[in-house]
Amino acid sequence: MNSSLLIEIIYKSAAALWLLPPFRQYGGKYFYFFLLLGLCELFSHFWTFLLGFSCPIICFNYFCLGFLLSLMNIESIKKFKYPIAAGVFIITIPSIFSLDVRFDIGVLVIINLVIFLIFLKQFAWEYAETDKLNFGLALLILLQLTTIAKFVNVIILFFQAAAYYIITSFFQEIIALFFVFFKVEDPRLKIKFKSDL
Repeated sequence: MNSSLLIEIIYKSAAALWLLPPFRQYGGKYFYFFLLLGLCELFSHFWTFLLGFSCPIICFNYFCLGFLLSLMNIESIKKFKYPIAAGVFIITIPSIFSLDVRFDIGVLVIINLVIFLIFLKQFAWEYAETDKLNFGLALLILLQLTTIAKFVNVIILFFQAAAYYIITSFFQEIIALFFVFFKVEDPRLKIKFKSDL
């Protein structure tokens, strides 16, 4: 099986897989995050199918901003409304001035890095409060790391692009499958760990 066929299979299966976790996460803290992930995959596939070319990166930028907002409560959104508005403006700049695509990807990296830090903070806070490691949050942290690494690799081409895409996407689909069966907050995913330090 050549790499282009494998990439196509992974790309198409991702849409189906990421539509499933929102059903399991419904009512949980991360429902809207998973819902937007699923809708992003679906939107991307419909765009490619209907128009015959890949979805513009700016669309993913807006979805990523949505991912970030889904992790914030209403009070926080109101508090940071001006930085959020500035973020929307910054995301829109490339389409207005036709800047280098690396600018778009850089914005994706920054937004996903902020999301990664939010998950990391929640993971650390939960451990500090309960002496338990939340495996669900750990997987979300890994999901963000692989997403960031994928975008960074597009910019610097540190690894062979096709192989790297296959490996990281396959790993992300395993995570998607995991969240079809488990909520992030599932008590079974919280592992007691008491450090002696």
